[in-house]
Amino acid sequence: TSGLIGAISIVALNFASKLPLIIVLFMLFHAAYSIIHTTIMILLLENYPTAM
Repeated sequence: TSGLIGAISIVALNFASKLPLIIVLFMLFHAAYSIIHTTIMILLLENYPTAM
């Protein structure tokens, strides 16, 4: 849920600041990448002891 809140706040900040479209898309790509990367790491760490 924290990743979703972060993504929504980043999107709201981008549209509020009226940045050029390429910068908005660039920031959205990086936000999505970091959220997905963090989610995968959390899932791997949570399932590691049971996988042993």
